[in-house]
Amino acid sequence: MKSERVDLSLPPPADILPDVIRQVGYPSPDDLKEDMLGEVERAIRDGLEIVRPDSLYRTTPFLRLEKDLLVGEGVEVRSQRWVHLMKRLRDPEVICCFVVTTGLALEEAINDMQGKSLFDAYLLDAVGSVVIERLTDQMERHVSGLLGAEGYQTTARFSPGYCDWDLSEGQEELFRFLSPESVGVKRTSAGMMIPQKSISATLVGAREVSLRSPCPFCSKGDCPYRREREERGPSHG
Repeated sequence: MKSERVDLSLPPPADILPDVIRQVGYPSPDDLKEDMLGEVERAIRDGLEIVRPDSLYRTTPFLRLEKDLLVGEGVEVRSQRWVHLMKRLRDPEVICCFVVTTGLALEEAINDMQGKSLFDAYLLDAVGSVVIERLTDQMERHVSGLLGAEGYQTTARFSPGYCDWDLSEGQEELFRFLSPESVGVKRTSAGMMIPQKSISATLVGAREVSLRSPCPFCSKGDCPYRREREERGPSHG
């Protein structure tokens, strides 16, 4: 299957306000003074005006597992922990890879703002961080729904740089498979994406998913990406 684009919807400003507030270091809106709250709300409005979301996904048949390698038709994921997870799925058959971006205009606005107000640039960057996560959640639900319609349950998404999947190697593999340059996303030799507010990821479709991520059998308890609440399936999107 060739790569397909998806039209993603921007979240309402009020919906992301609590997350942006947490992103800038406050527990909740109640902890902000009125003038600071107004600044955050303004940054959200400005950011959502600038964001131009784009995305791309591609599915492919799962072929086999090797010692530390998940092999699909045209794409590979080198991760021992995900190999362990795959062994716990019933009839894994599909791999889906995708990339989501907020667009280059937001990054340019943040860089431009740094020369005028570091504080405003910081707020705008926080908005971008929250928005890209929301857009990627939306993309994950979309592809999980497509696979669910075909009778598959899905794992959680898994990105290069997470767990034991090497960032540079993983990005090179996904870029070769997806060609996200077609939606304006590039990568550096170290595996960082441009625009920075972009996320690439992979998930697996199986006939039964009892665990959605390798977190339950990983000993790294302080991992910032730990997904305790996503340990168990099923998920159809």
